[in-house]
Amino acid sequence: MMQSDTAGDRYQRYGLIDWFDCNRLRQARIVVVGAGAVGNEVLKNLTLLGVGHIRIFDFDTIEPHNLPRSVLFRDTDIDRYKADVAAAACRRLDPGVDILPVNADFWQALTLEQIAESDAVVCCADNYEARTGLNQLCLMARTDFYNTGIDSRYSSVEMFPFATRAASACYECTLPPSVYTAMQKRYSCGRLRKVSYEEKKVPTTPITSSLAGAVVASMLLHRLNGHAQAQQEAVRQFHDSISLASTVSVIQRQDNCPGCATIDPSAVRLTAKRSCTPHAGLPSACAAGVEVVLSEPVLLGGTCTRCGRRQDYFASVRQVNDAVTFCPVCQAQSVVTEFVERLSLDEFEATFAGRDVPCKFITCHTGNRQVVVEMEI
Repeated sequence: MMQSDTAGDRYQRYGLIDWFDCNRLRQARIVVVGAGAVGNEVLKNLTLLGVGHIRIFDFDTIEPHNLPRSVLFRDTDIDRYKADVAAAACRRLDPGVDILPVNADFWQALTLEQIAESDAVVCCADNYEARTGLNQLCLMARTDFYNTGIDSRYSSVEMFPFATRAASACYECTLPPSVYTAMQKRYSCGRLRKVSYEEKKVPTTPITSSLAGAVVASMLLHRLNGHAQAQQEAVRQFHDSISLASTVSVIQRQDNCPGCATIDPSAVRLTAKRSCTPHAGLPSACAAGVEVVLSEPVLLGGTCTRCGRRQDYFASVRQVNDAVTFCPVCQAQSVVTEFVERLSLDEFEATFAGRDVPCKFITCHTGNRQVVVEMEI
């Protein structure tokens, strides 16, 4: 049983449960992405269960509409960062919790090393891009990935045991083509995010968020404790909060999955400085004729078809939008953009010579081995 951290042992009743290992939970490291409605429930549950180390990633601030669905937020918290407020509330629940809020996009601030050192990553974000991105990173780091989703009636929780099942299905194995079509609606034909695009908001309630938060915390609790009946395969738990129907289904791996097909769970992971130096930290064996694949398209620049004005960017498509196609001289949307995503190693070095590589990671293959090089933050 864990040592007391208050006058009385706050977790002594958990110690009466024969399979409950308080020390294991106190040592656990969990990453939670998204501190909104579901994130509040997950963070509250993990803290009350005695999980010792939690990182929260969320770049958003609290708005009035968040309050009815978020147990950790108050009226006085409006306009403050969600991660900061949630972390402070969790410390009030358990002063002994080591909880670190990060007010940033996880894609920019969460490293593969941090994921690999964690027991699990829980996605409480409300968009497919965040989910597919986290799925990709957890596959590479071989860390268990949990995904949550809710609306006003249904809650869904998925668990992908990448740490123990190298051939596990992944999150993208579950996605129909319509999801990728929906994601593309946010972008122009030039792969730039549309400034004018307004994503449809999905209404939710504290009922569905609490259901999702309870289920994901339960899955984590029992896997961390090594419970004999804990789920070992990729599964989805689906609950209808009105009819009370609930199902658990095993998720099958899809051979043509865009996630599994591009990531080798046994890949070699390296890190390199963003400044482009010869081979950017790649093994020398990769130097001859290797193709380098960037984690996201990079906008090199744009040229106005009317006046010929050229503007260099060398920026990830995550950092720009379709406003770059507007020429300030001609006052028209007349700029043709130039992107790069796949190139030879020599082209890679020539393109980014003297510049920072503006993507999260690059991958290449040498023989039958995949190499992943993460750009240092």
